[in-house]
Amino acid sequence: MINYFSKSEYSLVNSNLSVELMQNVVKYFYREVVIFQHHIDDNRSFKMFTSQLCVIGLCRQVEICRVLGISKSSMIRNVKKLKKNGPSAFYQIPKRTGRGGTVITEEVQKKAEEFLLHGWTQQMVAEKLDINVSTLAKAIQQGRIYAHPKASRKPKNGRGSREISTNLIGNANYIGKHTRKIFI
Repeated sequence: MINYFSKSEYSLVNSNLSVELMQNVVKYFYREVVIFQHHIDDNRSFKMFTSQLCVIGLCRQVEICRVLGISKSSMIRNVKKLKKNGPSAFYQIPKRTGRGGTVITEEVQKKAEEFLLHGWTQQMVAEKLDINVSTLAKAIQQGRIYAHPKASRKPKNGRGSREISTNLIGNANYIGKHTRKIFI
């Protein structure tokens, strides 16, 4: 929490509401009655209660921002959070939004390399190790898993990989669903 008070201070928010800091405890007064208090370092209670003051109509957002030195965008965000999820939203541990845990562990890496060495496709290895095919492909592409050059990729439409045959004059024919000639 921003320490917007000096050692001991009393601030008037409006004609009915005031805030006081004494011995690291912030107290909120409605006229002369204490309606809430929290430790100065308790940001969650601070955000929850200042938002609640605005929502129930004891003061306006601009008054809280002016007296306590909160940015307008923070106040708007806190009021929105309170209206949408209630007071408990300020006390919940936020969900992790970053990257997930490591999928390609040392054990998974060794098994994947062994399976790939024995000619398994990426699809088969991924299913066997219960990992996403794209995760396996990315690890191979980044060099975290060594894929034997002869190990084939995921078969397209389950028909197997395409074979390349070359003739003496340098033409390569792709033999698959559609036959194309490519001049090298």
